Amino acid sequence: MNIQINKVKLLLLIAVLILSACSSHSSDTVGQNENKNCDVGLICELTGVIEIEWAGYGREVPISTLKTNGACYLLALPKSTYSNNSKWNKQKVRIIGTAHSGVVSIDTTSFMLKDRWVSVGICDSEIAIYVDEIYTI
Repeated sequence: MNIQINKVKLLLLIAVLILSACSSHSSDTVGQNENKNCDVGLICELTGVIEIEWAGYGREVPISTLKTNGACYLLALPKSTYSNNSKWNKQKVRIIGTAHSGVVSIDTTSFMLKDRWVSVGICDSEIAIYVDEIYTI
C-alpha cells in the first residue's frame, strides 16, 4: 500500500513540475526573447505587426512601425515594401535588420537612415531598424 501511495505522490509531483514548466512559456516567448536582444549596432530578428501610414500634404512621407509584445520599433523599410503597401500593412511579419539609434531632437519629425526615411513620434522607440529582410507570417 505504501509503495502505491509513493508512486501516486511521485506521479503527482512530476505532473506539477511539467505543468509549471509549460505554463511559464507562452506562444509569444520567441518574440519576447528577440526583443531583449535588439540593441543599437546589432542585427535584430523581430516578429510583430507592421503598420504603414502616410503623412505630409501629398501623403509622400512613409511612417512605419513594428509593434511587438509591449514594444514598438521605428522601421526603415525597402522602397518595394511601400509600393506594395496593401500586402504588408497591418500584417504579422518577421523582420531582420540592423538596429540604429532612433533618438533625435524634439523638433525632428523624420530623418534619413542610410538611404531610407524614418519618421519619429509614432511610438516611443529609441531604436530604428534598417530592414534587410521582411516576411509575412
